[in-house]
Amino acid sequence: MLFVYTSESNRAFWMKGMEFSIDIIWLSKDGTILDISKEAAPQPGVADSDLKLYRPRDPAQYVLEVNAGLSDRYGFQRDDHFAFHGMPPSIPLGAGP
Repeated sequence: MLFVYTSESNRAFWMKGMEFSIDIIWLSKDGTILDISKEAAPQPGVADSDLKLYRPRDPAQYVLEVNAGLSDRYGFQRDDHFAFHGMPPSIPLGAGP
């Protein structure tokens, strides 16, 4: 799942209601990987206030959630660059103020 924001920010994600682990890939406005939260796991039975929050080291404009382990399988690393092909014209990579 790709989350598209209009500006870069240090947003937090949590695993509320998730049933499987994911990798969370934090991207800059130009598609550079800023950080990867690997193997973010569900926390069943944990109160919302106690759920682990995942944040990037640097403000991100895009957040890509993929199956857990995919970032290692493909060797994704900080400073690698993503290009999204077929992105609808209304939300091109790098859009926003």
